[in-house]
Amino acid sequence: MSVGPLEAHTAQDVTKLKVFSQILLPDPIRFSDEHDTQIHSPAGTDLRIDWADACSLGRHGERYFLLVVDKGTEYLANFNAKTRQSPVALLRAYITTTGKAPRFLRVDGAKEFVSDEIVTFCTSEKTILQVVVAYNYTMQARVEGAIGYVKQHSRVSMLAANVPTRWWPQATTDFVNKKIYLWYSADLKGSLTTAHQRMRPAFAGTRATVAIPFGSRIVSTIPREHRLVVNGSFGDRFIEGIYLHADHATPTIRMDDFGSRSEISVQDFKSYPDEFPFRDQSCLMRPSQSLTKDMLAMHAEDSADDALIAEELGYHAVTRTQSQAMERAVHTPFIAPPIDSTPPPQATVLVPDIVPQPEFVVTPKHTKRPDPTLRETPELELAREFVRLSYPVTLPAFYSPPDLPTPKGKMVVVAVRAQKQSSSKAEVWVKFLSPPSHVGKQIQLYPKSLEPKNGPAKGQDFSLLSALELSHPGART
Repeated sequence: MSVGPLEAHTAQDVTKLKVFSQILLPDPIRFSDEHDTQIHSPAGTDLRIDWADACSLGRHGERYFLLVVDKGTEYLANFNAKTRQSPVALLRAYITTTGKAPRFLRVDGAKEFVSDEIVTFCTSEKTILQVVVAYNYTMQARVEGAIGYVKQHSRVSMLAANVPTRWWPQATTDFVNKKIYLWYSADLKGSLTTAHQRMRPAFAGTRATVAIPFGSRIVSTIPREHRLVVNGSFGDRFIEGIYLHADHATPTIRMDDFGSRSEISVQDFKSYPDEFPFRDQSCLMRPSQSLTKDMLAMHAEDSADDALIAEELGYHAVTRTQSQAMERAVHTPFIAPPIDSTPPPQATVLVPDIVPQPEFVVTPKHTKRPDPTLRETPELELAREFVRLSYPVTLPAFYSPPDLPTPKGKMVVVAVRAQKQSSSKAEVWVKFLSPPSHVGKQIQLYPKSLEPKNGPAKGQDFSLLSALELSHPGART
C-alpha cells in the first residue's frame, strides 16, 4: 500500500525524534505503536490545589482552608489554617496520608504557590509544577468547583444543626470525610466505588464513625478514673455533646463536650442522628439555663464575626496615602495647618461709645491679637476648618457606632462635610479611613457640642474636638 507525502513526512519526523531522545536522555523512551496506551499520570498523582476563604472565624482563629483535589480518583483533602502561607508543609502531610507523591501539581499564579519553597519542593519530589493564570476560575475549574460544593454542604450542615459558624473547620472536615468515604461513583471500568477505595489513604475511620449527622447528639461513657468525672462514686460517668467529625488517625470521633466546653476524642459512644441540641435542648439529659445563654452568646459573637469578615472582603485595602495620613495623625502632637502665603485680612476692631482714658490703654502699636483656641472658635467655623484641613482624627473606642461591627483596630476619621443647624450649632459628617470594616462609612458628629439630652446618647460628649483633644492633648489652636 502506497503512503502519501504527508504520512511519509510525519514518519520521518518521528524517526528523528526517537534518535534525538536516545542521545539526550539517559534512559531511552519506548515508543509504542498501539493507540490504546495510557499516557496520562497514574491515579492519585495529578493534583489541583487552591486556598478558600472561610465563612467565619474558627474556634482557633482559622480563616482559610487548603483544598487538594486529585483528578484521577476524585479524592479530596482539606487543611484548615489561620493564614495563606506556603502550602509545602500541608502537601507533605497529604503525601504521608495517601502514600503517593504528586506527578503533576496545578496551581494558580498566586505568590504563595510560586515561591522558592514550593519550587524546591517540586524539584525534590520530581513534581511538574503547572502554573496557570492567577484567580482564573476557568483554568482551575476542578478545584474551584470542589471548593464551591464543599462550602455549600458545610453551610447546609451547620444550618440544619443550628450550630454557630465557629465550627466551620469541623463541618468542612466532616463533609470531606463523608464525600470520600460514603459517596459512590463509577470508575473507568464502570464499577461503583468511593474515592477512599480508589485512593486507599491512611484513614482509620469506619462507616460507624463517619455516617453520623454533623451537630447531632452524642453520649459517651467514661471510666471512673477519667478526669471529667467529678465524684467517683455518685458523679456522672458520661459526657454529652455534639458530633463533629471522624478522627483520621484513630478509630474515634471528635465531639464537643458541653460539660467541659472542649473538643475531645471518644471511642465508646452512642449517636442520636435525629436529635440536635442546638435546635432543641430538651433532648439533653441535663439542659440548663447557663447552656442556653452560652449558645445565644456564641451565635451573637459569630454573627458579628461573619459581618466583619464579609465587610473586609468587600472593601479595598487602605491606600498608601491614607496609611501615611493615619501615621501622621498618631505621631504628630500638634495640628499643623497649611502655610498660606497671602497676608491675613485686617481684623475689624469695634470702638465703644465711651472711650477709656489714655492711661489705661497699654496696647503697643505692633502687638498681634492672639488666635482663639479651639474651644473658643464658633462651632460652624470649627466644622468648616475640620473639612478644609482634612485632618485625620483618631476616635476613642467608646465612640464606636452601635450599628457597625466591633472595630478591629483604631478608628480614624476625616471630616468631609459641614452642616449648619442654627446660628450657634452645627454638625460635621466624617468618613472612616480605618479599620477595614468601617472604611467608607460616614457618621454625623458635633464639632464640640454635647449630644441632645433627649436622644439615644443622653447628653454625652461624642464631639470631634473631644476626640482630637484625647489623641493630641497639646493641641490648642
